[in-house]
Amino acid sequence: MAFDGLLMHQLAKEIKTNLPMTINKILQISDTEILLDGQSNERKLRLIISIHSQNNRINFTEENYSESKQEDEFLILLAKHLRAGVIQSMEQVGVERIYCFQISVEAVCFSLYIELLGKDANIILVDEANNIIGAMKQTSLRKTSAWTLSPEAVYHLPFDYSGKQNPFQPSSINETESFVTQFHGFSPLLSREFQYRMQQGQSFYEIMYELNRSDKLYLSETEQGIQFHCIPLTHLRGKLSFYPIMEGVDIALYKMQTCQQTYSLFQLVRNELIKRSRKLSKLEQAVLEVGPFEQYRTYADLLYTYYHLLPRNAASADLEDFMTGELLHIPLDTKLSAKQNAQKYYEKYHKGKIAHTKLKEQIVLCKMELDCFFRLESRLELADGIDVLEIRRELERHGYFKAKPNQSTKKKQNKKPNIMTFQFEHDIKIFVGKNSIQNDYLTFHYAKKEDLWLHVKSYHGAHVVINTATPDEETLYYGALLAAYFSQIKASGSVEVNYCQVKTLKKPKGAPMGLVLLGAHKTIYVRPKEEVIQRLLIENLVYKV
Repeated sequence: MAFDGLLMHQLAKEIKTNLPMTINKILQISDTEILLDGQSNERKLRLIISIHSQNNRINFTEENYSESKQEDEFLILLAKHLRAGVIQSMEQVGVERIYCFQISVEAVCFSLYIELLGKDANIILVDEANNIIGAMKQTSLRKTSAWTLSPEAVYHLPFDYSGKQNPFQPSSINETESFVTQFHGFSPLLSREFQYRMQQGQSFYEIMYELNRSDKLYLSETEQGIQFHCIPLTHLRGKLSFYPIMEGVDIALYKMQTCQQTYSLFQLVRNELIKRSRKLSKLEQAVLEVGPFEQYRTYADLLYTYYHLLPRNAASADLEDFMTGELLHIPLDTKLSAKQNAQKYYEKYHKGKIAHTKLKEQIVLCKMELDCFFRLESRLELADGIDVLEIRRELERHGYFKAKPNQSTKKKQNKKPNIMTFQFEHDIKIFVGKNSIQNDYLTFHYAKKEDLWLHVKSYHGAHVVINTATPDEETLYYGALLAAYFSQIKASGSVEVNYCQVKTLKKPKGAPMGLVLLGAHKTIYVRPKEEVIQRLLIENLVYKV
């Protein structure tokens, strides 16, 4: 999520309205993020700065962040020089992706440069003489020695600022050439939007006027992902939503991270499905290659019964089957006696039986794993941010993902999952589990034995629980509707939903999380209706993270 200079131009207006700002505390959130906790005119403010290579940003935030346990040298340096300081002013360098904050601490002034330059993003502390005190990224990525980041070196901008026009004061506009090469502050994304709008009849000046007046952040959600800017990105033709600009940055980052995590999980799940499908095919082929091992026992029994009638060194024997009366042609090893041939067939029978049993066990296990990954795939299609994290945690626990540092502690593993909850009259509630962890917890740990349990028939989907054994028709309909909507077949015209009391459910021994066996149950048919679901989400949803 790389900002461009024009978006930062609009963010700068919002930041300036909250200055001066006293810095009460400087927190390190991660190795690429810091949080300036302060206040302005008795209003508490939190300014987050990230120099993450893909998601670098700066904005006021109301989100809660946990402080990193590892403090690096730069954070200690900032705390030493800037704590209890006051951000007096800030300026954007032209229309580029660089802010300069002027911070006074008693009688001393410092400059804090925020360079949001994609993979080259950095935070640099500079003294009154314009000498570098320290940088968050110690390794210099500057092109020449004149732009070094070494302490006590003179700070220089990381690029040559000349050669492009100011988009607010253009002297010429070439509509066929990318605006990235003509003007400061343009990203390729914004350039494409300008060119698209100009082809639709808008002028460059009209679009710049709209952008300059904007205090919103517009998100465009497409199949390729999420893009955003302070004007609607009409050329993407995606689902549009908008938010106050500072809040929008948090939401955009959250949605983009969720998309990235979901994509990586989809890739893993689909790769596992391919591997398990190939494995199942090989196992089923191996079962065929084991051969007719039961026939070998029949051969051995007949040879032991009639060995005294068989000539020595015979190449084969034709003997009558005890059970069917059929004449069986039995190949023999001429080097062995009839008894030795019988023993050899017994050995082949026992080996085949063991191999067949183990292969069948592997096939059952492989089919269970396939079913588990099919369920994960369908739940990822419905997953939000918390759901994605819980699915990832489930995969981490089974060794498919390496757990992130400080995220796989026993305390966090035992944390109760978040269950979507709908509240109705007379204290009736409907609970919806949207992944294996939530489903398993809801069905076997949270729900009471008398509660009503619902699930789509024969397909993957959410476990739904109504906190009563005898819901009225409307509540039962809503429960079935939610089970159908949060399922693999929500787009179907008519959906079968099974329902029963929780006490009739059983969990197979060794089965994956969320897998249940139904006892006595009934079925209701519902047609998923988007307008009804949206009304439930707006009017009755009381808990969803």
